[in-house]
Amino acid sequence: MRTYASLILGILFAGLAGIVAAPAQDLPGDAEAGQALAVALCAACHAVEEGAPDAAAGQPAAFQSLADDPAMTALALRVFMRTSHRDMPNLILTDTECDDIIVYILGLRSGR
Repeated sequence: MRTYASLILGILFAGLAGIVAAPAQDLPGDAEAGQALAVALCAACHAVEEGAPDAAAGQPAAFQSLADDPAMTALALRVFMRTSHRDMPNLILTDTECDDIIVYILGLRSGR
């Protein structure tokens, strides 16, 4: 079952399906800083570590699940992090913090 976030992002970015995402290593950001931010800011609700299993239905998605979703691009993650959500704290992240978390998440992709 797709998570709420994946469903919303899939709808928002269906028109971008033909665009190939840049590999995480080609994106701006520091994956180690992103991991530290994820642990500090996101781990209370999300499983943020590499290989963590996805959450039960209705629970926040594991970062590994987000990374493995082929529709999840850097742009999709940025929009999601910048948009308020009913069940998610309204985090105010700097551009650098967003870049760091994005490169961390995309770096979790299986097969890398």
